[in-house]
Amino acid sequence: MCTVKPGGVLNGSLKTLNVYLLALPRYERCVLLAEDLADRQQKGYLQYAFDNADFNVRTLTGHGTFHSMGGIRFTTPAPEKDDMLIPRIMERPTILSIGEKGVMKVSWYTKPSSLGLKSIKVKALKACSAEAIVSVRKALTQDSVLAAARWAGLTSPPSWNGFMRKIHNIGELSVRSQTDALPFINLNPGDPSSIYPALLFAERECVKMHQNSCPVTFDQPLYAKASEIVASAPPDELKLIILRMGGFHLLISYLGSVGFIMAGSGLEELWQEVYAKASVGHMLTGHAYSRALRAHFLTEMALVSIILEEFTTLNKDWKQDLSVMLNSALNGTTSPEEIATSPTSSAFFDAIEERKEVLAKRSLT
Repeated sequence: MCTVKPGGVLNGSLKTLNVYLLALPRYERCVLLAEDLADRQQKGYLQYAFDNADFNVRTLTGHGTFHSMGGIRFTTPAPEKDDMLIPRIMERPTILSIGEKGVMKVSWYTKPSSLGLKSIKVKALKACSAEAIVSVRKALTQDSVLAAARWAGLTSPPSWNGFMRKIHNIGELSVRSQTDALPFINLNPGDPSSIYPALLFAERECVKMHQNSCPVTFDQPLYAKASEIVASAPPDELKLIILRMGGFHLLISYLGSVGFIMAGSGLEELWQEVYAKASVGHMLTGHAYSRALRAHFLTEMALVSIILEEFTTLNKDWKQDLSVMLNSALNGTTSPEEIATSPTSSAFFDAIEERKEVLAKRSLT
C-alpha cells in the first residue's frame, strides 16, 4: 500500500505501482503477439459455435445497433495449465500488428449457379448401412419396452429421461471443457460472407490439431444458410465440417415437423382432452416444448397399449417377462445391451412394428 508522510510525499510504494502499470500493457502485448501460443495450449477435441452478436443495443427504438458474428471454441478435455515461457518483445509493436491479431479475416462468398442442397438425397432407414440399422433398432427397442411399462403392470413407470439415465448408469460428468471467445466478424451474421469465413476458420483450426472432423453449431436461421454453403462447396473445401443445429432449436424443429405431418389426424383433438385448446396449437409447432414432449410420450404409451391388447394369446407371457425385465433394469441388474437384444424384447419389438405396418396400410393416421 502507498502511505503518505506528514510532508505529503508518497513513499517508495508509488514507484513499484508505476512500474507495474507500465509493465502490464507490455505483458499483454507479448501474450497477444506470441506465435502459436494458443495452438500449443490446445490438446483436446475442438468444437465451434457461432451466433449473432449485438453492440450498442437500444431496446426502445432499435436504431444504431451493430450486428456482427460472434463465436466461441470448446476444448474437451480442458487443457492443463503449464508454465509456458512467453517471449519478450523488445520493440513496441504497431497498432496495425496488434489489430490484426483480434480480427478474423473475411472471405467473400460467391453464390454458386446451382443450389447445393439439391444434390442431397434423403434415404429411407432401410437403405442405410447395417451398422446404422442395428444401432437404431437397439434404441427403438428400449423405447418400446418403456412405452409398454404401464401395460406390463408398472403402476408408476419412470420418465424417459430417468429410465435412460438409470439403465445406462449415467452419473455426473467428470470431463471438463474450456470455452474461449473468438474474434468477431464485423458483418451482418445473416450474410453468407459472414458465415463462410467462420466455417473456413473453424476448419483451419481443426486441421492444425489433426482432427478428422470439425463440428460447428448454429441456430436455426444460420444453420439453413450454412448447410447450403457446405453442400455447394468444392470437394477440397469444408470437407471436415459437420454442421449441427443448436440442441433446443433441433428439438423444436423436430417436434414441429411431427405436428405438421400429423395435422388433421385427430392428434390435436386428442391432446385437447388434457391440455387447453390455446396451448395445443403451440405444442404442435414445438414451441411449448415441455408440454409437447410429455404429450408425445403419453400418446405413444396409449397407442402401444392399444396395439398390445390385440395380442391376446401372448399378453400374459409378455406382461410377465417385460415386467421382470423393467424391474431388473431399474435395479441395475440388466444392461441396455441385454434389453435391446433379449429374445423377449426383440419379439416384442418385431410384433409391434409388424402391427404398425398393417395399421398404416389401413389408414394413414
